[in-house]
Amino acid sequence: MAGGKNAPLGDTVNTLDPEGIRVPDGFATTPTPYWQFLETNDLKPEIERALEDLNEESATLAETGSRNRKAFLRA
Repeated sequence: MAGGKNAPLGDTVNTLDPEGIRVPDGFATTPTPYWQFLETNDLKPEIERALEDLNEESATLAETGSRNRKAFLRA
């Protein structure tokens, strides 16, 4: 439910922890709360605008990522 990227992270923790290698704590979320977060904070239009700028080549990938990260942090 939490997505395919989370299983390898769990495996990494389970494999490396017994070897004494610390893996930073994290969290996983399911799609429903993620989309609710976007909706509650009206982020979808802002993300879409940032992606349009990227597609129109008026912004770089790094600029688009930074813009979206800032929007999430504000929210």
